Amino acid sequence: MDKRKPGKLQKRGWKVGTVSEFLNLTPEEAAIVEVRLALSQGVRELRQRCRVSQVELAEMMGSSQSRVAKVESGDPRGTVDLMVKSLTVLGASREDLGKMIASWPGWEIQHRTVLEKNIVRPAIGSNRTCKLISIWI
Repeated sequence: MDKRKPGKLQKRGWKVGTVSEFLNLTPEEAAIVEVRLALSQGVRELRQRCRVSQVELAEMMGSSQSRVAKVESGDPRGTVDLMVKSLTVLGASREDLGKMIASWPGWEIQHRTVLEKNIVRPAIGSNRTCKLISIWI
């Protein structure tokens, strides 16, 4: 984002902050989110590099294709345990797991910009209501 843009947006009523601030995450919670994202992306990349389909990986793990899809998308129902199992079934070592986490380019959740704006609009037949608009960039 252009360095002047946050100031312009703030003058128009937008609140500019980070994802961690918006979600009220502690540094530890932000780290958990980033680890999950790193591992889920690692599963997808390694599976594709091994030329294994989601169905084949599911069979190798004794699981289902939908669970593999959840793991790869970072869905909360795709647990970290299942991510690690997926990676080890595909041949990843503990060192590989550590490298995936350490080299994750997304270690920026605390720095990604979030824009918020409260817009007050009259509701028909009641008092004013507030709508919060959030944009992640």
